[in-house]
Amino acid sequence: MLFCLSLFSHAACSGSSPTWTAASLSSADVQACFSAALHCGDTIDLPSGSATWSTQVSLTPPTGCAANQGITIQGQTTCTPSVPGSQPTSCTDNTNITLDTVTFGGALDISGLANTAFLRMTGITLIFGLNGTALATIDGTRYSTAFRIDHSHFQVAAGLGGPITGFNVNDVYGLFDHILADDPTTQNNHFINVYGSNFSSDSGYDPWNQPSTLGTANSVFVEDSTFNCEPNEECMDIFTGGRLVFRHSALNRGFISNHGTDSGNARAGQIMEVYNVDFTNNSGTSVRPITYRGGTGVVWGNTFSGSTRFQNMIVQVQRASAAGAGGAAACANTSQWQVCNGTAKYPSGSTLGNSGSGTINTSSPVVGTSLGFCTHNLDQWVPYNSSAGNNTCSALYAGDTATASFDQGVGGSGYACRDQPGRGHNQVLQPIYTWNNGSETLASDSCSAAYLTSGVDFVNNGSTPMPGYTPYTYPHQLQNGNNPSAPTHLAAAVN
Repeated sequence: MLFCLSLFSHAACSGSSPTWTAASLSSADVQACFSAALHCGDTIDLPSGSATWSTQVSLTPPTGCAANQGITIQGQTTCTPSVPGSQPTSCTDNTNITLDTVTFGGALDISGLANTAFLRMTGITLIFGLNGTALATIDGTRYSTAFRIDHSHFQVAAGLGGPITGFNVNDVYGLFDHILADDPTTQNNHFINVYGSNFSSDSGYDPWNQPSTLGTANSVFVEDSTFNCEPNEECMDIFTGGRLVFRHSALNRGFISNHGTDSGNARAGQIMEVYNVDFTNNSGTSVRPITYRGGTGVVWGNTFSGSTRFQNMIVQVQRASAAGAGGAAACANTSQWQVCNGTAKYPSGSTLGNSGSGTINTSSPVVGTSLGFCTHNLDQWVPYNSSAGNNTCSALYAGDTATASFDQGVGGSGYACRDQPGRGHNQVLQPIYTWNNGSETLASDSCSAAYLTSGVDFVNNGSTPMPGYTPYTYPHQLQNGNNPSAPTHLAAAVN
């Protein structure tokens, strides 16, 4: 029996540390390599060929590795140009894997990542298919810079349904570079979604309790890449305190977006930096290239061209409605948090996650069970007006109480709307700045005009950079084989 097991292992995945080779691209053979006795610095070579994964393949790298010395998964696909400062225009698809399952977590489930459990995937063509699922997930220790995916081809398979998401990135930071992404469909697909924390558990509360620091390594980066998206749909999106930097790339037809508190009872995306991107629209459909529904960021040095005009870049509060300050009847509010007009104060029975259960809005809060915040640390969640909540708040700021509501500012109630565009950690004013974008400007949509003010919540700064802002080093240190130092923004205190 031992002899047979050895033969099977050898047939599916040959080699030993530091190099393993999958016998084929089948999910069973690749899983056999993932399940081998992997050590820090090992490489798994995937052969040329094609396969469809209809069962989940799971990967957890070994722990305790030096920075950037985890596991490398290397296929035979090549994308050119391939050097830093270039954007791929074509790929030779030699290693082709179709992700084709609705299993929770997707056909490729990568978990347990950390600074000391790093993953690199390179030289692979991933074809996304089937309906309504994230086909690949990345998760790990929150705030770790933990992965690099590079020199690969992402494709949406024509005729296989939709909508789909290629990658859901939860909790961790990392880098996508030299990616060529192609979507020939009109199925409302996203290539990458970034979550600051898991949508079904913390749902963005902890990430929002960290400083909103721009220009650092503490984000998911997408650089030196080309995205050919479907018309008028997000190529990439951000949720639950996520942080995304999209730079030195090209985006054709689609747009990039940051979701707000309109996504169930989840918090908004926190940071989006977009710069040195060439946006081109030849689709025949007028699109807005960038949308902010929450948080802060910068937009600078981008170009906008093509045969079809772009609309303005947009900031908006999805919780505007005819019943609130937004005014227009067309501004339909669909958020579980209700309209931002000072009434959605104490969502009794709600949970931190996106369960959708319980009474989301009530005018009669139940002491100790309703959602509240500290009045000085407006991102610290506590049971509303409870002994436990008051103790938590007081430990952060002497004498503080757990009596702030969902849309309450320091010293008052109502506006600003929680996590709205132009707000950072602790709900302080942190305007979104734009500069050097040609004639393209940032503007509020008509429904949000009562909430968002030009020159206050967002600033079109002409050719003048945001004061005090410095972009993170380009190219990203991971392109040079170096892992950035551990994040330094954790455990914010408000005094």
